[in-house]
Amino acid sequence: MSHPIIKTACVVAGFAVAALSATTAHAGQPLTMKQKNDLAAAMASSYQANSQIVPKTVAEAEAGLTVSGGVVSLDIPEELHNYLTASPDAKGNMHVRDTDATGSSTAAVVEVSNEK
Repeated sequence: MSHPIIKTACVVAGFAVAALSATTAHAGQPLTMKQKNDLAAAMASSYQANSQIVPKTVAEAEAGLTVSGGVVSLDIPEELHNYLTASPDAKGNMHVRDTDATGSSTAAVVEVSNEK
């Protein structure tokens, strides 16, 4: 069982290669608006067809546990996801916030230097 993000990344990469190949196959001519729209629709359709529903809780994830060839596979539930965001304040200091799925977060100020 492959991870949905890896599967999606492979599908998107495949479409990107196909788009680049199609562009160069026409002697370097750019894609027309119709070709771009058709490609975008095909990518969206493929993404929806290949995406899986991510379990929300550990219990839901454990229900989807699979064993194949001695390898245990489990989707990571949303309640274990963490999100990092960074934003500058008025003085240019970066504030990095680590938020978990419950909404609780920690923040830290990170010194940013342009010196090398």
